Amino acid sequence: MKIYWKVCFASLLLFAFLIPALAQDIEERVETLEMRMKEPPQYIKSYEGDKIKIGGELEFEFVKTQDDEAFPADDPIGRFQVDKLRLEAKVKARDDIEFKLKLDFEIEGVELDEGYLTIEDIVPFDQEISLGLQDRFISDSIERLTEGSPMARTAFYRYPDLGIQYKGKYESVYWCASVTNGLVLGKKDIGEDKSKDVPKEPGIRRRDTIIRDNTPDPEEKTPNVNKQVGIGLGIAPNLGDLGFLDVLVFGYFSKLCDDDLEALSKLPDAPEDNDDRTQLRFGANLAYTKDALEVYSQYVKAEDSFLLRHCWFVQASYKLDLDLRYLKAIQPLVRYGEYRTNQTLTDNKPLTWDRKRCTIALLNHIEERVILKLEYAINDEETGGEKPKNNEFLAQLEYEF
Repeated sequence: MKIYWKVCFASLLLFAFLIPALAQDIEERVETLEMRMKEPPQYIKSYEGDKIKIGGELEFEFVKTQDDEAFPADDPIGRFQVDKLRLEAKVKARDDIEFKLKLDFEIEGVELDEGYLTIEDIVPFDQEISLGLQDRFISDSIERLTEGSPMARTAFYRYPDLGIQYKGKYESVYWCASVTNGLVLGKKDIGEDKSKDVPKEPGIRRRDTIIRDNTPDPEEKTPNVNKQVGIGLGIAPNLGDLGFLDVLVFGYFSKLCDDDLEALSKLPDAPEDNDDRTQLRFGANLAYTKDALEVYSQYVKAEDSFLLRHCWFVQASYKLDLDLRYLKAIQPLVRYGEYRTNQTLTDNKPLTWDRKRCTIALLNHIEERVILKLEYAINDEETGGEKPKNNEFLAQLEYEF
């Protein structure tokens, strides 16, 4: 009997110590669960256990372009449109191997914007290699911020290229190299107006198109003709209280394909029986940031057979914090750029025109990922004849999720 009471007493003492400990453990588990509910995981897992992040972007906008009787706009009244609906995904097989994917959903179907695998943290010198469809490395240090593009971007690196890119860094010095399929020459409007699609009628002239590097159609591209090699060398020092500076010089080397030569043959100064396939791009980027100030500039010189082009721009913006409920900050921005060719100016051939474009914008940061962009682009062309009236206003709501 005495043994029985001793066992009971020992059991009571044991539970007296265990119950608070168990209660504390349960309380900690509940707190941890509540924290996880408030701060959900930053990724989901695939069937194979890889970490996946999913996001995207929606751009809804209104565009109004100046109309001109001789140089008509494609939509003189103005229009609302969904400019972009994009789905993005990042997949990490491990910390130093990442796959990135960007899909754009359009009326015509789904288009792959980017899809590439990156192997990072290769020693020495903090190196990385990327394989797949991705933007040219000359876009890395330039933040356009607006919906409207600098003419240099429209002409030379708006579209991705398929191949291999390599990057390395040692302290403040970095370098880049690429071997890609190369892009073919095409046409692109400098703004949202699609004047190149306006039916050509007597007395009607198109107005906003320039020559651009365009993503080729694999079924029509001549194989193994214009693989492109790119190289770049940059320096990005931390200037302390003076801010951050990034300077990159670059070059791209390739050969024109048959489709390129055919496109160039339509220019007014094209020589007969031209077989010069030279294609070169040289230039430099400059980026400077200090607190709320951002300054970007770029110069590109391009040689395509007999066609020479010079293009440059400078852009400055300053972000002012307001911390209002529906307006966290505003960011005034100004950008000025020029685009010039060596072709004889011909007023009914906009590909020959010399262009100046000044963009004045106000970026309204409603939230960190919601921006209302108000932009006005002032265009000035040297046409060899009458000048078009083609300034453009754009209002866009951008939401990143």
